[in-house]
Amino acid sequence: MSIQTLGFIGFGNLAKTLHHGFKDTLFKHNIRLLINSRSTPEDTSDLPDYVSKNIVLADSDVIVIAVKPQQLSSIMPELSAINWTNKCLVSLLAGVSLATFKQTLPGLTHAFRVMPNTAAQFKQSMTTYSCLETTHSEYEMFITSLFSSLGSIVKIDESSMDFSTALCGSGPAFLFQLFQDMIELAEAEGFSTQQARLMINQLVTGVADSLNNRSEAIPTLIKEICSPKGTTEAGLDSYQTNKLSDIWKMVFQTAKNRSEELSKNF
Repeated sequence: MSIQTLGFIGFGNLAKTLHHGFKDTLFKHNIRLLINSRSTPEDTSDLPDYVSKNIVLADSDVIVIAVKPQQLSSIMPELSAINWTNKCLVSLLAGVSLATFKQTLPGLTHAFRVMPNTAAQFKQSMTTYSCLETTHSEYEMFITSLFSSLGSIVKIDESSMDFSTALCGSGPAFLFQLFQDMIELAEAEGFSTQQARLMINQLVTGVADSLNNRSEAIPTLIKEICSPKGTTEAGLDSYQTNKLSDIWKMVFQTAKNRSEELSKNF
């Protein structure tokens, strides 16, 4: 089995981020890249082949479906018109199960459901994936190698993909919102926007480095910062009193529920 061509159907923000991260790996292995989207960018100088959908489907060995979930039904007839026996499908769509593709696409044997996030642009994505049991190991090696170039990748059971979508796919947006709230609070306390942003940026970097470089359980790290009747303890008491743990968990649970709802539309 030889993978010579990778194709994208849909080329929005996430797909562009993946393309930017994949370029070196594709060049190293001499893999051609084909791209199709509903709109053609004015500058295609850094896009090797911006082609029609039919060419992507006909000529690609691995086809990445990167349209919005609600657009899938409009391209399904074209996807169903080709024989997938010797092709591999990679879906980036939230809420669309592999079973949906398996039932619709003739001969589909090799397929992945992949959930990266936008940190891929800095090669810091936390990507999760699942695949059909019939997927050939060479395809799996290719996909894991490709997405490993963007950060970390973990194989999970597809039954966990809805929660993984909420945690790893949507999670950055929830954290960004938290950081924005912290910046606004700092501004209300008299700090400039620039000062507040610097403080939050460094705070997040320091916490991330601590998590990456220390093996202790998180409650231990929290305890180290607390002192009896101190500021941290007071803040954490308020955190518990106001049930922020339950509220924060509900944010992710709601996103998971939405992913499950989307799956019922297909």
